Amino acid sequence: MRKILIVVIFFLISGNSLFAQVRVDSLPYLKLFKQYTANLNKNIDSAEIINLKLEEIAIKKGDNYFLALFQFHKSIIAYYKNDFKLAKNNALSAIKISKKYGNYNVLMRSQNILGAIYFIEGDIITSERWYNERLKIALILNDTTEEMQTYYNLGLIYSQSGRYLETAKNTFKAIKYFESKKDSLNLLFQLQSLGVTYYHLDDEQNALNYLYKAIDLGKKLKNNYQVAGLYVDISNVFFDTLNYSKNDSVLKYLNNAIDLSKKENDEFHYAIALNSLAAFYTKNKKFIKAIEYAKQAMQLNILGNRLLGLTGNYEVICDAYYNLNELDSALYYARKGLSTAKTQNQKENLLKLNLIISKVFEKKRVFDSSLYYHQQYFTFYTTLQKTLQLRGIAKQELVFEKENQDQLRAKEKLIAQTKLEKQKQINTIVIVASVLLSVLLIISFINFKQKQKANLEVLKQKKLLEDKQKEIHDSIVYASRIQKSLMPTNKYLKKKIHD
Repeated sequence: MRKILIVVIFFLISGNSLFAQVRVDSLPYLKLFKQYTANLNKNIDSAEIINLKLEEIAIKKGDNYFLALFQFHKSIIAYYKNDFKLAKNNALSAIKISKKYGNYNVLMRSQNILGAIYFIEGDIITSERWYNERLKIALILNDTTEEMQTYYNLGLIYSQSGRYLETAKNTFKAIKYFESKKDSLNLLFQLQSLGVTYYHLDDEQNALNYLYKAIDLGKKLKNNYQVAGLYVDISNVFFDTLNYSKNDSVLKYLNNAIDLSKKENDEFHYAIALNSLAAFYTKNKKFIKAIEYAKQAMQLNILGNRLLGLTGNYEVICDAYYNLNELDSALYYARKGLSTAKTQNQKENLLKLNLIISKVFEKKRVFDSSLYYHQQYFTFYTTLQKTLQLRGIAKQELVFEKENQDQLRAKEKLIAQTKLEKQKQINTIVIVASVLLSVLLIISFINFKQKQKANLEVLKQKKLLEDKQKEIHDSIVYASRIQKSLMPTNKYLKKKIHD
């Protein structure tokens, strides 16, 4: 029997949405806020005291914009202390102030934490309502990153209620966006979501394909929390093949998840890994060991108030007791699991728990009850319509791949057109430059010829002038000679004057 365990990544790691803060750069808050963030994961009590001081400063200043932020952080602190009631009250207070004073950043994060808490508590309907509220604000503000992160959260809800086609549709959209933004962290979440979706639909190859991509990103980002969850997801895929030759792979990834979650004090994934180990031992007919590990996981989930995880714990325990023929114990845990699964609208778990209860009553020879629960099982089986959803996702994936290819071709075409346009521009510049050079050469040649002609004319005029000058000079010389010949000589004049 296929054992589905709840392997989800809730709001604490859904993108950067929880810890992406309003910028606290105002001097009265800056120093204290740095101290707060430094203590948040180290000393929660110190962080709480610092946040109260920040809240007091905001109240004294009448700074309601930042007061909303510090109310939101009170909600985070309460969550860390497993006081979900107080966390919800503080988040609602932050929402009220945020709406009044326009702090939409805090508004969306407060809606996010409420959606996460209700999800963990098993109230899927209320959780979905809060995430849809967050989505509305993101769409109004045209905040695409918040929109895509919310699709991830909604995808977890859709998975729990068997709405895998809706999960895949939003996930493909988000993958495209985060790839374009080169946002590795959010891309990691989307890949994991798609891998888990295919896992629920029994498509081992596609599930592993996306989960391996996600784990590569997780290791590059050194996100051990996420990697621990991915180890569990991959182990579950191998586990559900019902192929005993893959037992080594199941144990390998589960042990990796257990070691890493213990190292990081990550009780969430530690509890999930323990329950997966319990399911593994049930499959291998080591029922006592299975009950031991499942109950350890159950205690961790009870302490953490994680009702979502408890459904998986109850399912594994009742299955182990059924195989041990301890029917009353099996029925007790099956009914607890059924009650929890109903509040969460977990159709996959409801499907299996109804089948186990039907089998228990059949062994107890209470056939009317056995028939009733078997009918309930059949009802959930038909509503899931896995085959149709898988076809729908395959179609969606083909559209996604086609769009990617179209985008790639369009990009290549644009690059080619750009190169062609650039070459055309270069050719045009060369032609224009050549024409201009030719014109300049022609003008220069004409000028040269005109200048040469002008020089020849000048020389000609100069020659004429010189000839005229010579002619005049010769005439003057000739006239002078005639005058001299007509004039008496000095000797003659002296003689005449003397006489």
